[in-house]
Amino acid sequence: MPEAVGCGGLWRMTGGGRGGSLAATFTVLLLLAFSLAPLPSPPARAEEPLRALLVMSFAPGDPLREAAEGDLVETAKTLKEFGFQVTSLDAYNPDGSVSSYPHYRLYRQLKDYTCHLLVYYGHGDASRWAFCLPEDPIWSGRPETEEGLYESVEFGDFREHWQQSIDLAPRAMVILRHTCFSGGLEAADMRSGAPLLSDAEVLRRINEYSYTFLHPRTGIVSYTASANYNFTPSYLRTVFREHGMAVGELTVPDLSAEYTPGSGYRLLSGAHYYLGPSGYTFRKNRMPGSTNSQVWGQTAWAGDPKASASWIFGRVPGDENGDGDNTDLGEPCFPHDSRDVFLAEDTTYNFFPFFCVANPGQADTWARITFLDEKGEFLTVYREMPALSRITLDCNADRYLRNKNLAVRVESVDGASLLAERPMYFRYSGWMDGGSDSFGVTEPAKSWYFAEGYASDRLPFHEYICVGNFNSWDVRVTLNLLGNEGQALSRAFVLPAMTRRTFLLNSYLQGEVSAALEADAPVVAERSMYFRYTAVKGSFAADGGHTKAGLTSLSDTWYFAEGHVSDRFEEWLCMANPDGEKAEADVYLFTPEGRKGPWHVVIPARSRSTLMVNQCLGTLAPTDVSAVVTADRPIACERAMYFLFNGAWDDGHVSPGSPAPASVWQFAEGSAYPGIQEYLLVMNPGDDEAFLDFTFILGPGEGTRNTRLRLGGRSRLSLNVNAELSSLGSPSQVAVILSSSRPVVAERAMYFDMGRGGEGREPIRGGHVSPGVTGGSPRWYFSEAYTGR
Repeated sequence: MPEAVGCGGLWRMTGGGRGGSLAATFTVLLLLAFSLAPLPSPPARAEEPLRALLVMSFAPGDPLREAAEGDLVETAKTLKEFGFQVTSLDAYNPDGSVSSYPHYRLYRQLKDYTCHLLVYYGHGDASRWAFCLPEDPIWSGRPETEEGLYESVEFGDFREHWQQSIDLAPRAMVILRHTCFSGGLEAADMRSGAPLLSDAEVLRRINEYSYTFLHPRTGIVSYTASANYNFTPSYLRTVFREHGMAVGELTVPDLSAEYTPGSGYRLLSGAHYYLGPSGYTFRKNRMPGSTNSQVWGQTAWAGDPKASASWIFGRVPGDENGDGDNTDLGEPCFPHDSRDVFLAEDTTYNFFPFFCVANPGQADTWARITFLDEKGEFLTVYREMPALSRITLDCNADRYLRNKNLAVRVESVDGASLLAERPMYFRYSGWMDGGSDSFGVTEPAKSWYFAEGYASDRLPFHEYICVGNFNSWDVRVTLNLLGNEGQALSRAFVLPAMTRRTFLLNSYLQGEVSAALEADAPVVAERSMYFRYTAVKGSFAADGGHTKAGLTSLSDTWYFAEGHVSDRFEEWLCMANPDGEKAEADVYLFTPEGRKGPWHVVIPARSRSTLMVNQCLGTLAPTDVSAVVTADRPIACERAMYFLFNGAWDDGHVSPGSPAPASVWQFAEGSAYPGIQEYLLVMNPGDDEAFLDFTFILGPGEGTRNTRLRLGGRSRLSLNVNAELSSLGSPSQVAVILSSSRPVVAERAMYFDMGRGGEGREPIRGGHVSPGVTGGSPRWYFSEAYTGR
């Protein structure tokens, strides 16, 4: 069990077998801590660390005690993590009897130690203005002793006594858990048929109860009361993380997340009845509903409106390096989002996006992943990134990310370079199954180009443009759609700040289409297509889809390492010319027999053209092929492939070309897991041979593996990653760094049977291809990730 901190040191809470009572164990240990151990001499106040006192006043057998005990234990762990020394006081023995002089022990704790935070678990009503601690009848009968004096005096209506005895830090925080009256309720108010309390009565109670704690004599500046439990650790994490924000704003937000005009949500706030001239205020939300638990059952706050965690505690809790925040590596705000709990897969969903993040560096770091939906930013999670390792984040498994159209930013917290890709597996419209993959882009841009595109409701081919605005202001975007004959269609729209939008091109036109997007501020744009493709010669049919980020610049040269033609693979080169003058291009194909071509293609102004590679090569036997496209002016160029792999895995994929060879290529995604076949495709367009060094980066703790190969000039190779790593037992996570002695071009192809069929459903099968990137980046952006049904 976890550790709890006691007076002057640590008391380790230990438990017996699984049949033991948590309540008994907890109470026995606390009783030992306070009854048997002598109270140590307090250290000098100036030398004391942050201290917290947790008081348990629910009796054994009280139905609220078990839940409150769990909250207390987790609260102690959380506070210790943020650098607090924690003392726990239990007012009861395991047998239900009152522990020795609980009032006196509380008094001595507050007298001898400077406490910055006090958390109380127990009941409260109009006659008990502070803590409802039980009276120890043995000691209360001995008022001649100091212990007996405090047991006998501080029992009954003792607001004045409490105000005199509470002695905390000059600025301190009090949290009351399930002390009903402190939040505006009594137990009777929660019963069926109880009349609904008025606003005035609820606020009167909050002010009455909080006056005990916020009285100037006590030093307390922040009072939080709630009828809830199992809440304190996450609440404290929020307060500590947002350490500069007013505690009242964090405790009682202005409006609930479910607020809509006319829904009945409203904020009650104002000056404290007794302490208003001193600058104290209260805050509480009034929720819609017909019962007190619906309307008033949430947290109340009163205190100094300037109070924040850093102001109350004099420093930021958990700030180990003293730089004024607790967000650095090794400090307790990581990993730190309680919603970042990924559960088992739900096969009723049809879209499964993943984020594959690799750290190719020699130092550990953390990744911060921020999700935007169509309403704005709503979730940030953190992932530890050990050096030379790769992780996978499964969006579908997180219930907070389901049924969302997402734009995503992946970034390192310390500026370290990362690699980030997004594979997505899907069953579009319930039957078009497949997968896609795309690297993110390292920065948003004002211009985006998409060479490939087809919109047909009949076949069907459904094409979407997904745009993410990561700016804090609205952006105006113009979408220019280019057909085959120079015709162009423009549509303009406004993209709100920190949101993502999806545009179905089928609603604008039908037929072949390229797209050019222009914005008045940098945005991120991707294209998704879902289809049923029929081979030109009718030899196969493929349904599936693909998604890729657009190009942010044009080029007069494009290289494609991957390619294959056969009666089961059909390959197309798609060229777009958004300029006002025509462009002419030559296409060269590299096969095992050598370079072939050129084939000449004319691309009219503000138009597009396609070239089917199968037709260029005629009736040759099945063959691998790479391509180089050179043009007399800058154009956009992509390669589309539709296929039937393994006789059963039908799908299609699209990739942009690479504008230049490079000596280093990196890939974040990859897997040699059973059901997945991965290939690395490398093209050497030069005349001299190249030496290729492959570094395979596996999952955390799995290390790396290395392979060296030689590639002749004007040729290409296909490296079977599964075979290369077979001795490792089919590793499920494989990132790759390729270093070459001469500039080459590299892509990665993956074909898969992902399963995810569920009851009465076919498994998801298909393939995707992605070119590598030539270097890492501290930040990656994605405008598409869908988690719907």
